[in-house]
Amino acid sequence: MNPIRTARVAVITPTRRDRQEFFELAELMLERQTFDDYVWIVVDYPPKSDKNDITERYFAGIKEARELGCKLAVFWEDDDYYPEYYLENMYKLWVDHGECDLIGHTTTIYYHLKSRKFRTLIHRGRASMFATAMSLSARPKAEHDPNRDDIAFLDLRLWEDTSLSRCTFTGYMAIGIKHGIGKSGGSGHRAESVGIKDKDFRFLKSKTDHEVFERYAEINKKLNNGK
Repeated sequence: MNPIRTARVAVITPTRRDRQEFFELAELMLERQTFDDYVWIVVDYPPKSDKNDITERYFAGIKEARELGCKLAVFWEDDDYYPEYYLENMYKLWVDHGECDLIGHTTTIYYHLKSRKFRTLIHRGRASMFATAMSLSARPKAEHDPNRDDIAFLDLRLWEDTSLSRCTFTGYMAIGIKHGIGKSGGSGHRAESVGIKDKDFRFLKSKTDHEVFERYAEINKKLNNGK
């Protein structure tokens, strides 16, 4: 993990530290990135209440990234899978496409670790939050909303903002990992019965590196009481 310094990319991770095994994996995946001109901003102050506060944490991270002079914010959730080339490719896409206000991939894959089921969603003209990056010169309307901290789905608000330039790309790089541990922003963590069964972990094994996959397999056993 890089020390706090001026960097081109701010990797913003909102977390309550209520799923430590996943957070450790997030750190491992970040350390393996082929792109190293980043600063990792972990927004992990103690919760003010039991309500979902992921949007509040995102905005806190964006504010810090601007203060540090970073150019691009990459939203890196504490429990999702990111390949080692993720930051390098996202930064290159941003530069190659004129430094759009928003960039992201329109395909979302959700994988539920407990049930070993996955599903694929194709979004029209937008990306999921965990697969989105934002130019820090952008000023989305959601930032000026007096109730901004209570926005339930920040990704939808950002991508529906017509004042922002938006660049989307087909396919995917990151995978949304669902599990039901800790506070979560969406309903996917509870959707254990939805999706295609991943027999013998073939799908997940083919999409992740060996060490991360082995950690996911261990978590799967814990979620299923060792079975």
